[in-house]
Amino acid sequence: IYKYYISILSITKEAGDFAQFLWDFNNKAEIETFMACKHGDVITSSKLYINGCCFYFELTPNGWSTLCPEGECAVWLAVDELPPNIRAINVSFVIKCDEIEYAGQETLELSTPHLGTYSMTAMTFMDRSKFIPLKKFQFE
Repeated sequence: IYKYYISILSITKEAGDFAQFLWDFNNKAEIETFMACKHGDVITSSKLYINGCCFYFELTPNGWSTLCPEGECAVWLAVDELPPNIRAINVSFVIKCDEIEYAGQETLELSTPHLGTYSMTAMTFMDRSKFIPLKKFQFE
């Protein structure tokens, strides 16, 4: 259902370091899955392990709950697990989709699901209708 490519540029605890992840939708089946999603549907990536932390992405192609309205799209970054000695991490999340000229960002402290806030998205959502004419697109 989904396909993503990972390119880790640099991962450390120092400010200014980052990782870049690419999530491509570039064939008919992937686009059809994206477009067929109803309000509340979620597409989830595989888990990503970075410096002992476990993350995953969630895509809500047609809104989710009351937070992201129907007709809007969002990519979420979620923490699944942190090393035992770390209760929370500060994350700056930047999401882009050049094909629809979208860029959003958010900074937040994330922990694990049993400790508190564990996921985030840019609070400026993507207009789902902009994806309709596209044959491929990428979240970065």
